[in-house]
Amino acid sequence: MPNDDWRGQRVGVGIEVLVSQAGPLIQAALRAYGRTVLTDAATKVGRRTDAGVKLLRSLLRHQTPEERQALESVVSAAYTGTVEDLSAELAATARRALREDVDLYREWSSLLPGATDTVTVTASGSRSVAAHSIANSNVFVTHPTSQSRSAPPEPSAGDEVLAGRNNWAIAAQEVGDVRHAIALLTENLADSELQLGPHHPDTLAARNNLAAAYQEAGDLRNATALLERNVYEAPRVLGDHHPDTLTYRNNLASAYRAAGDLDRAFTLFEQTLADRERVLGPDHPSTLTSRNNLASAYRAAGDLNRSITLFEQTLADRERVLGPDHPITLASRNNLASAYLSAGDPTRAITLFERTVADSDRLLGRLHPGSVTSRHNLGAAYRAAGDLDRAIALLEQTQADSERLLGMSHPDTLAVRKELALAYQEKGFPDHAVPIFEANHREYQGSFGRLHPLTLASELDLANAHLSAGKPDLAVPLLKDAVAGLERAVEEGHPERVRARRYLASALLEKAVEAVKALQAEGGSAPDGLFTEETRRYLGALARHQAAHDDRAAPEDPAERRE
Repeated sequence: MPNDDWRGQRVGVGIEVLVSQAGPLIQAALRAYGRTVLTDAATKVGRRTDAGVKLLRSLLRHQTPEERQALESVVSAAYTGTVEDLSAELAATARRALREDVDLYREWSSLLPGATDTVTVTASGSRSVAAHSIANSNVFVTHPTSQSRSAPPEPSAGDEVLAGRNNWAIAAQEVGDVRHAIALLTENLADSELQLGPHHPDTLAARNNLAAAYQEAGDLRNATALLERNVYEAPRVLGDHHPDTLTYRNNLASAYRAAGDLDRAFTLFEQTLADRERVLGPDHPSTLTSRNNLASAYRAAGDLNRSITLFEQTLADRERVLGPDHPITLASRNNLASAYLSAGDPTRAITLFERTVADSDRLLGRLHPGSVTSRHNLGAAYRAAGDLDRAIALLEQTQADSERLLGMSHPDTLAVRKELALAYQEKGFPDHAVPIFEANHREYQGSFGRLHPLTLASELDLANAHLSAGKPDLAVPLLKDAVAGLERAVEEGHPERVRARRYLASALLEKAVEAVKALQAEGGSAPDGLFTEETRRYLGALARHQAAHDDRAAPEDPAERRE
């Protein structure tokens, strides 16, 4: 899961994009109506003015009386100002409302024109084409290139389109609309290749951003293909040790790790860490990120001693370099706590998670996305430690906060709901757990389609809930569908394929046992053909898997906040 730093950057970028794109519309409305726009929009004089009216009224509707008065003063003072001045003033007034109210965010998004209609000018007045890099798994760090407001360059029309579309995609990702982000970034990459050429540095950045969106959507095949091309192209274009070359190599390693290809992930993570230590120095933030990522790869591989050692070293370095209250330092503390939990030390894990929750609430605010993620992690730790009452109470609160902040369909909200459903399931409340798993499955299916890996994984969760409730007849059809889908969607050996087969084997075995018990109750005996070839095949797969990697007692991993 994302950390405070990158999410704060993405929220900030998204707000600035919305406000800067709203600026021309609101100014058009002001020029047509003056202050009456705030109370009377009866006369419509064109789409831009109408949109400006609606934007102002939607914002005013969500403000406190004090904020409403401040906004009216801003609008009045900005009536004769420039678009950039209006955007800067509105950004200061709108930031809190947009950050905490996803419905308002979406309302604004639906009213704004496409990103190609306006130049993206941030609240500080700089123009930028934001490039994002994955620093660990599906996580992004912003690397904007910008000039100061005093002498901004005049970008070409193509640059304006690419910048606006890229930033609009970031805003779409922030509210969980990954499919829209992928569509925008696919178009951006095609235009970059056409206008700038396939080897231009900005084209590499566009390809990286699209890969990041694919990875966030769980489409690791497309993400890996794009990143492999970047890793091939970047040394020729930028040089072997250029910071962006190292970033692309790190991102590919993260994609390999997410796909379970740990051998290739280790090779790239170790190579990138060594190069960053040599080129950037041991205390550079990117070097510390590489060390964090390598620790996470060790954790994924089950090498918890080396993982914990590296996480402890990274946390100590970040506290020294960045300070104990820096958002990235909080992320390191979270990652170390997750490693402690994986190592079977819930006491130390919970102590660190509780400290991180307290610090996140104090530094970022209770409804900051990073603070919500911290409470999700703590709730997962309570569940793993068997403290289900505290886990359920905290996760119920976190679910409500995440739905309010991010929306019902956001991936982070779905992850919190899954954690809550697992806690209900372990508490013996299947009637509470199954509806949540059903709702999650519907959300994934609606967002990604029936055969997407994330949808199939949610189908597995639902089937396992039925199985835990003693209803194998409901589980088996879902499991067979998931097994067939995952065989097409992911590679052999992928963790979800293994999980699907294990669950199906258990369901078939449970059905067979029920059949035997029914026969015995009637005084009969099980015929030799009771265990079909299908049952034997899945039972054999289950036995082989459990012999190689028995994870029956392993808790579900909490959502890591990574950089």
